[in-house]
Amino acid sequence: MNKCHSRLMLLTCWAVILHVAAACSKPGPDAAASATLPVPAMTVTLSSGSTLGSSISPDLRSDFQLIDPEVIAAPLIFANGRYGPQADRTPFIVRNADEHWKALPLSSFQDAEWVYAGTAIRRGEIWAILYSASNARALGLYLLRSTNGGETWTLFSAIKLPAPTVEFLCFSLDAKGAGSVTVHQEDDTAAFPRGLYTFRTADSGKTWTGPAYTPDDLFAADQSTFSLQETIKDIRRTPFPTTLPAPQPLIIPPSTK
Repeated sequence: MNKCHSRLMLLTCWAVILHVAAACSKPGPDAAASATLPVPAMTVTLSSGSTLGSSISPDLRSDFQLIDPEVIAAPLIFANGRYGPQADRTPFIVRNADEHWKALPLSSFQDAEWVYAGTAIRRGEIWAILYSASNARALGLYLLRSTNGGETWTLFSAIKLPAPTVEFLCFSLDAKGAGSVTVHQEDDTAAFPRGLYTFRTADSGKTWTGPAYTPDDLFAADQSTFSLQETIKDIRRTPFPTTLPAPQPLIIPPSTK
């Protein structure tokens, strides 16, 4: 074997090693990929909703409320309920104006759940996010926006989620229109390992890219609303192993490139 051929083989081997190393060092999905879901045109107005009477169904559950007069002119409640005992759960927007409470059901989003509501004060906007895993639409987070104090709402955009098991964590948006949405995957699988998945926008939430993946090996403690005595009683009823399982290696997803 001549020297030129040996040198060529050596360079080829190094090229393969560097290519494999580079591929393995890219965790998670492609953070620059589009994650925007197409959404139908939808605008709803609270004044077209039903006026709530003195008796409100106990099945109408309040998920989020915006009631601080420093950030909103009229109180808003984001609720979830049923039309009847056998009906699917439906998200509602409830608003108080002139001492009359109006409840508007979002019937096209049956079985969807509110995961966020908040105001962007400097932008003059109110945002609310629905999580939907229904067969009627694509798995995703659906963002609704109001620019007139909550009277009118538009289905603004939607984010395609990597798996139905992720949980919403947070939504941020600055005055210039840059923002992010982060979800957390609790289960550790080869396709979607445990960790944070962050989607980003640069055009005020109209389009989204991601997700960028961040591994997470922390397990948060459970929050408790019970007294210390009740908590200890509950713990005593839980069987604990005498030894903990051996730590498992962290799964890094393959690059999509």
